[in-house]
Amino acid sequence: MTGGRSGGTAAANASSADKVHSDITNLIGNLTNSSASSLASLGTNMVSTGLSSYGMQQQASQEQMANWQNSILGRGITGGVAAAESFGLGAAGGAAAGTGAGAGGMAALGLG
Repeated sequence: MTGGRSGGTAAANASSADKVHSDITNLIGNLTNSSASSLASLGTNMVSTGLSSYGMQQQASQEQMANWQNSILGRGITGGVAAAESFGLGAAGGAAAGTGAGAGGMAALGLG
């Protein structure tokens, strides 16, 4: 007799192939689940890093602005702007004459 017999070697080989197929399917499913979980974690970490970097940049900008305002040029400009905001356009005329509200603005600039 030639050919396979039912219930013998052919059945064992088919069962073995089914087992291998099942193992491969499970492996792919587990790797897919693990990869998706890792990807979500990576995305969360990247968002956290981005927000942290943004916060550090914002702090550095505020420190740079404070340093500029405390410099000689910064004090003159911010003092002049503050005087103009406080006293309106009339401060310009008083500043030229050195009297009235404009005198304070000129003093802030170190010119009065």
